[in-house]
Amino acid sequence: MDKNFSNDESLQLIKTMVDISRQNLRNGGIYYILYGSLFFVASLVQYILFSVYKSERHWMTWIVAGILAGFIAVLLKRKNSRAGSVITYLTRLNRYLWIAFIVGIVFIAFLGFQQFISYTQINPLIIMLYGFAVFITGGMLKFRVLIIGAVIAWIIAVISAFQEYNIQMLLVSLTILVSYLIPGLILNYSKERDA
Repeated sequence: MDKNFSNDESLQLIKTMVDISRQNLRNGGIYYILYGSLFFVASLVQYILFSVYKSERHWMTWIVAGILAGFIAVLLKRKNSRAGSVITYLTRLNRYLWIAFIVGIVFIAFLGFQQFISYTQINPLIIMLYGFAVFITGGMLKFRVLIIGAVIAWIIAVISAFQEYNIQMLLVSLTILVSYLIPGLILNYSKERDA
């Protein structure tokens, strides 16, 4: 059934859908906490394995954390889908953004493993990607903490490019802390406060 909307009704519908999208994205604070916590720990464990134990497989922490994060995220999505969440254009756009982010990280890792780029170039590039994805999400949400976290990530990426590999690992940890974990905690807190 087609319905002709007046200009005011059209604007109100658009505003409602944008508000729903923002609320969906704000509800994603739990995902920032999940990914931030797991990847923060993974980056610190990677640093310890590389710097203290001189392990050549220090990078495996990312695979373990990624699989664990993916599994938990699927469980959370299933739980949230039962709650009847609405998928809007912005929600879908954000999903594709983060899928593209993951593809970018996998591609950078592939280039490193194939030795097309130096291993010391991997972390600065990944940190830069963190900044891009978080900046775009922060802009969609109009959430300053994410935008600030992204700008800090970009600064850390530049600093990281001039550091030794083991220091880069710690800078990845710092990036995750300021661009994922802290914003996720603030998003989650603001969601609970607004409820």
